Amino acid sequence: LDLAGHSTLSNEERLRTSSQFMTTARAVLFDAFGRPPRRNSVDDCQILPTGDGMVVCIVRPGRGHPSAEYTALWVGARLLAWASSAGHRLRCGLSCGTFSTVIDGYGDPILCGEPIEASAQIMDCAQPGQILADANMPLPRDPKGNDEMQHSVHHTHHE
Repeated sequence: LDLAGHSTLSNEERLRTSSQFMTTARAVLFDAFGRPPRRNSVDDCQILPTGDGMVVCIVRPGRGHPSAEYTALWVGARLLAWASSAGHRLRCGLSCGTFSTVIDGYGDPILCGEPIEASAQIMDCAQPGQILADANMPLPRDPKGNDEMQHSVHHTHHE
């Protein structure tokens, strides 16, 4: 997930926006899993901060979700909705695959692997307000059987 234009903000605005983004992501993941993400656990999900966004790794399906991929799409859509309502420009890339766990400099487990790199490359192709996914990612299909399904989320900004 990338906050487009984040680097052009003043330092104060970047700090405020980053804090709001992390707080919102934590709340969305709490809604998905019934508990907040924890730094020392990779059981459900993990947030890996980046300079102008974050990587959210989904390890298992959220509550009531049929798959981890569905949860990833759900989380991305919720964060895009937040960004739109807050006047931010967010873009998202999704990929699936196997994660590896390594121990970071603090002694905590972190996730790494090809899905993270692929998601970043896919995200780089997205426009603000878009979620793009790897062609191999199993996402919900059109119940009418269409080969391609475009999911659009429309938001209204209220002052």
